[in-house]
Amino acid sequence: MTLQSISTAAKKAGPGFDDALSGAADIKSILTELQGHKISMASAAGTGDCAAVTGMTASDTIKSVLKMPATYGAITDVTSNYTACAGGMTCGAKADSDAAALIVFWVDAA
Repeated sequence: MTLQSISTAAKKAGPGFDDALSGAADIKSILTELQGHKISMASAAGTGDCAAVTGMTASDTIKSVLKMPATYGAITDVTSNYTACAGGMTCGAKADSDAAALIVFWVDAA
């Protein structure tokens, strides 16, 4: 990704771009939010167990958890089965011990 000045980006975006942003504060808040997005791999977890995700805390937001099967097959969205906890995410009612790995998309609240 190439960094550009705000004026260069505004010219490429076209008319109305400047109207949607009130200045540097808006750009800073957008960049700050994007910097908090993380993608991690975790081992499968049993019911009530914590799947370790380095750097995750209970105040972080899990956006998506995808279960990769141990054998070839479809990747499954299991996001609703997990909640953030200190050091990872807690597995809910349905164990995912049959998964080879979990791909976790999350936002660091720090």
